[in-house]
Amino acid sequence: MADAAQQSFGPVATFVRDTLFAIVLHPEAIRIWETVGDTLVRVEFFVHAEDAAVVTGQAGEAIKALRALTTVVARRHNKRLALERRV
Repeated sequence: MADAAQQSFGPVATFVRDTLFAIVLHPEAIRIWETVGDTLVRVEFFVHAEDAAVVTGQAGEAIKALRALTTVVARRHNKRLALERRV
């Protein structure tokens, strides 16, 4: 599998990738999967176990914020968003 930094993604997954790269301690462990349909963009991501707490945040605040901002990007491209963290 290609490194997430080297893969080509659409604008929604690119936003998720760039945001995750900025906040995690182990960016080399990031894996992203993107599925684009007519009306839906599904982005799934995996981060290193040590970064899971950073990405989730206290009471889920960080992941909620990531989801909210990514939804804005998806809506700009007339898509709905499904964002999930793989464990």
